[in-house]
Order: sequence, then structure tokens, then C-alpha cells
Amino acid sequence: MFCEAELLDWSDNEGNYWAISEDGQVVVGTLDERVAFFTGPGDVTVPWHGYPVGAPGRVGLPSTRRPPKVVIEQWKESGWIKYRTYSRPMNGRI
Repeated sequence: MFCEAELLDWSDNEGNYWAISEDGQVVVGTLDERVAFFTGPGDVTVPWHGYPVGAPGRVGLPSTRRPPKVVIEQWKESGWIKYRTYSRPMNGRI
């Protein structure tokens, strides 16, 4: 997932990467998370670190833990996710 995020530049304003499997079909965390977040290294000698983010019980993610709208739009416009999947991260429910 990291490679796709990096190659397709699914990044936020701070240079962190966000990823989702094709149409959000793959669970990436133990709590049914479907989105991954990769924090940018503060130093080029430090490796990237990624972890799943999601909404346990589909309650909704706080806005600080959601992929930015621009990234979600990229996923949809490229056909990576379908419209029904698109609305979920936009509302913090994936």
C-alpha cells in the first residue's frame, strides 16, 4: 500500500501518505480498519512508519484522523475506489 501511495502521491500537506486497498476491500488492521496512514520521516535516514486508521464500529473518525479530501478525490477520480466507497472516508466511516 505504501508503494501505491508514494507512486501516486496520495499525500497530505505535511508530506504524509494515505492509502486504501482497491475499493477498500482489504482490511489492514485488527479493528477492521481499511485505511493506512504513513507518517513522513523527520530525517532521510529514518524509515517511514505506517499504521491503520479506521473507525471501530464505524462510529466515525475524528477529522484529524481522516484522509484529506484531496486524497479521497484522487482515489475516486482515478477509479481506485467506487462512489459508494468514496462517501465513507469523506464522512469518516471507513
